[in-house]
This record gives sequence, C-alpha cells and structure tokens, in this order.
Amino acid sequence: MSKYLGQLRRASGASIAATVRDCHRGPEFVVSDDGPGFTAADPNSGLANLSARLATVGDTVTVRSAPGRGTTVTGLVPRTAGAVPASAGYEK
Repeated sequence: MSKYLGQLRRASGASIAATVRDCHRGPEFVVSDDGPGFTAADPNSGLANLSARLATVGDTVTVRSAPGRGTTVTGLVPRTAGAVPASAGYEK
C-alpha cells in the first residue's frame, strides 16, 4: 500500500485517504486522492507496474480515475496468496 501512496502523492492531490480492512477473502486496501486524475494509464506508468507486480502474488487491483475526479486504487490480497516470487521485485 505504501507504494500506491507514493504514486498518488506524486499526483499533486491536496489530500490522500487510505484504509485497510480484513475481509473474509483477505486484507483489502483502498487508497484515494483528490488530485487531477487521468483518462487512461500508460502501460509503463508506476500504477500499471505496481498492479502487475501485485498480480504475481494473486492480488486483485482496480484503478479508477477521471480528469478532475482524483484517483482511487482498491486491492485485495487473497489469503491463499503464496510467497512473493523474486520476479515481483520486492525485498524479503
């Protein structure tokens, strides 16, 4: 989640909200800002790269954004998610 917070901070939003809750499928997080938003994420953008890395451990990520409406990133890490593979780029 801290990676998403870093990406959203760079979006020039005046405020950022983050929540984490434990649901029956696993930990769920929501990170949002009230920044400028965007129409489509560049496949090489930070958010796209983070989503791809989290997908390697079974995380489901949704990014919602629109010009003038900020950005919201929602993610779920399933309880059955395995160990983080080296290809994900995270340190253990």
